[in-house]
Amino acid sequence: LPWLENFNAADGTFKGSLETENKYKNGSFEVQQGWLVARGVGEVAYKSEVIGLEGQTVDFSMVLRSQGDLEEHDYMKVYYSLDGGSEILVGEAIGKIAGSGYKVVSQEGISGKTLQIIVRIKNSDVSEHYGLDVVKVDLAA
Repeated sequence: LPWLENFNAADGTFKGSLETENKYKNGSFEVQQGWLVARGVGEVAYKSEVIGLEGQTVDFSMVLRSQGDLEEHDYMKVYYSLDGGSEILVGEAIGKIAGSGYKVVSQEGISGKTLQIIVRIKNSDVSEHYGLDVVKVDLAA
């Protein structure tokens, strides 16, 4: 069952779901050096594939990164959906991530038939970016 998305794809390729029309001409939402990076995008969403849980209890985690002059109206919000239900907020980064600029968001003890992980990202300028990496689902300990 373990599942991993580490964005090991060619730079410039895109993975996930671009939900909102990009209003910013120079914005991008693409793989860059092993990260899924949102730069000046308005609002977009990454959605994992629907992961079958096979009756197992799982944990998931991911790494968030921020760079640039992100303000309080910029964010990355991490959700999950069980069995196609509503999105449940797990964690978020508002504005610039303090310290190293990296943050791990995780959720433990999830059980159901299917799991989908959703990350909603908003930023308004190409000088600001949020990155997402190592989206991992493992059997609960």
